Amino acid sequence: MDNNTAAQPQTTPATPVNEIKFVPETKIGYSNIQPLFNLAVLFVIVGLYHFYWYGVNWRLLSKYKNYRIAAKWKLIGIVLAPSLSYLLVGFTAGFKMPAWLAISSLSISMIAVFLVYSQLKDIRDLATEKSCEVHHYPAATAVYMTFVNFLPSIYLIPLVYGGSSDGQTFWFAKPPINALIILIFMVLNLSLYAFLLLAQKTLNGVWEKEQSSLPVKENFSKSEIILLIIAFLAGWGITGQILSILKIILSV
Repeated sequence: MDNNTAAQPQTTPATPVNEIKFVPETKIGYSNIQPLFNLAVLFVIVGLYHFYWYGVNWRLLSKYKNYRIAAKWKLIGIVLAPSLSYLLVGFTAGFKMPAWLAISSLSISMIAVFLVYSQLKDIRDLATEKSCEVHHYPAATAVYMTFVNFLPSIYLIPLVYGGSSDGQTFWFAKPPINALIILIFMVLNLSLYAFLLLAQKTLNGVWEKEQSSLPVKENFSKSEIILLIIAFLAGWGITGQILSILKIILSV
């Protein structure tokens, strides 16, 4: 055997065509951009969808911010603070405690206002950092949210403390005025969603810049459609409020 002969390179036998395994295409992801119309419909019809919106935002923002408090705990704070606040109002009123104590119980809901403000501020800071346009106003949103949270006390607390058992001794407890008050509360809550939509508009600018290569999901997802149908049939959100107003008017 000649040692000077070059060694022949080893070749890998070809794989038969019927044994080749094709790698499936990866599922195309969508941008985090959320159409404002879709979000507005979800806010209005579902009613509590804004809590989910807060949670998603904190999860996305956590990739840019080093939060000391986990997103889930912030979301729990936003949900529980107003609930605990109104629960204490009912407790103090039920036991005929001083009215100022019931009103001060509403201050617990300020925890939720602070958490919302902090998120909207983080969105603003992120947009500024990415040189994107800012459309929302964190401080103005917090002030307006405080107003909306405390306004029900003007109606509910005097009714509980001074009214009769049937709640009809006050002029503002009579059905026509009652329906008008519920309508006012409904409009105020709906107007609050406008502030959140402006925040989403700011976020959309950030995601448009950060995820320019990803497509935008324009239509409602199947889960969102199912949620909207359930919310409408169950009377959540604006549907339930309109039904309450009609019930009061028809009872006159």
